[in-house]
Amino acid sequence: MSLGSRALPHWLILLVVTLALYLPGTGTIPLTDRDEPRFARATVEMMERGTWLVPYFNGEYRFDKPPLTYWWMRLHHELGGINEGMARLHSVVAVWLTAWIIASLGTRLHDRRAGLLSGIVWLTTLQVLVHGRLCVADMPLLLCLTLMGRALVELLWLSPEPKRPWGRWFWVLYIALGMGFLAKGPLAWLVPAVALGLARWWGREKLPWRHLQCLSGLALALLIVAAWGIPALIETHGLFWKVGMGEHVVKRGTEVLNGRRFIPLIYYPLTSLISLFPWVGLAWPVWRFTRSRWRPVTAFLLGWLAAPYVIFSFYATQLPHYVMPAFPAAALLVGAWLASTRETFGEGFRLPRLHLVLVVLLGLIGLGLAGVSRTASGLLSPVLLWAGILFVVLAFAGARLPHWVVQPRVWIGPTLALMMFGFTLERLAHSLREGNATLQAQAALDSATDDIAATACLGWDYTEPSLVFYTGRTWEFTGKLERVERFLNEHPQACVVALSQEWTLEGWLKARWSGSTTVLPTRDASAKVEALLIRHPGLQVKKVSGLNAARMSWVQLQVLVQPPKPVTP
Repeated sequence: MSLGSRALPHWLILLVVTLALYLPGTGTIPLTDRDEPRFARATVEMMERGTWLVPYFNGEYRFDKPPLTYWWMRLHHELGGINEGMARLHSVVAVWLTAWIIASLGTRLHDRRAGLLSGIVWLTTLQVLVHGRLCVADMPLLLCLTLMGRALVELLWLSPEPKRPWGRWFWVLYIALGMGFLAKGPLAWLVPAVALGLARWWGREKLPWRHLQCLSGLALALLIVAAWGIPALIETHGLFWKVGMGEHVVKRGTEVLNGRRFIPLIYYPLTSLISLFPWVGLAWPVWRFTRSRWRPVTAFLLGWLAAPYVIFSFYATQLPHYVMPAFPAAALLVGAWLASTRETFGEGFRLPRLHLVLVVLLGLIGLGLAGVSRTASGLLSPVLLWAGILFVVLAFAGARLPHWVVQPRVWIGPTLALMMFGFTLERLAHSLREGNATLQAQAALDSATDDIAATACLGWDYTEPSLVFYTGRTWEFTGKLERVERFLNEHPQACVVALSQEWTLEGWLKARWSGSTTVLPTRDASAKVEALLIRHPGLQVKKVSGLNAARMSWVQLQVLVQPPKPVTP
């Protein structure tokens, strides 16, 4: 099978690549950051309540995102049960569908080979490899945005005057616009609007705006949103708009959350050096090629690429994946360049220095992690070891990937790299699962309580949403000792998961940098926990330790169980 083969359709080749890259570890790695368990549990609670309108998490409304992702996840949970793999499957499917659409657009703009290479560039971009296996809303949004981009190119640049109104691309554009809002809110409308504005500015040509039939199209998109939004607003008495837009969109844009620092202008260009690995290393030759082959539609592709960076450069809350809506356009530009330069690879072509620097940097990080794993103790050691090996594998694959994708007869290297990637990721996934702090606490609770459903649960200084998902229980969270004591007095059968000590990655690195052999805990609440145990001697205690990936820290927890008092006859 070659990349240029006409025997196999694009969708099938891209499906095989997607399965090879995105299935390993997806069902094994525990839900990691704080958003994954919130999405997963909110879907389960919607199923338990029998509602399709409003998400709930931990027994309360969850206004963070509109419902499309929950609906999609619910379908997979109904088919395959409630587990990490089914919770993340929507992202894997969306990654593949997005790759297929990118390949279709690349074929339409250039040729079949450029289309396929563009799809492969998308699938092998580092940030896509990460988010394509996460239980969040980003991939459904990117699928909708890519559909919009595909339709806009057809309507404004490639298709002649429509023979009749409301043709196929009209429906694709505005249904994707409506569904994109249901995936992640107004960003789905802002990105194409800014991209079109930049395209008009850079292209300096009059566009056939009438082809878009904006009035009827926007009415259709608004109708899709309103079909869910109006009943949801009625049920929540307007809170979905007030909190969803006010707290999760406006406030995040004006206030820096969670103690992060705001770094204007340079944050996303810097983080893109990793997010777009390995293809960002080819930015300069891709840019020169793009300028030399300038077409009217090129202005739109560049506008699509730039729009998320323009939008989020001054947005107060900054996370590397926020600019991922630019990545389909980047894949199209890189794929076109790869298709045009395939004859030069292996004949003296040298990769840019930036590419080589990034490869070496990633490899050194991997070697460093593998090296320090020997000094780590307990369950942390295999996590660091396999993470280091994975970085080395990614560096090796990143160094060779531009050559592999343009030489269809080269298959031994890519096959070995895929096998190494899959094996290493599975080993890392098992290490993460064995060392996960929440799963350790869940196991301790299961062994200490006969009836978890009848037990009131409280997290004390350990406020991770993963507790809610993995125990299937409603939790109260607090940081105050007084509330813990009242909780134990109020509930005759109760459990408390208390944070005793925490060591963060930042603190560990500072200690290593200073040459210290002792790493002091960043947070130490062990004295408070011991004081509670003195006042409540009847509590059963189990100590567990593990990785809290949401905070990039190692924690020691104490699971305190207050068994029900025996009934006096």
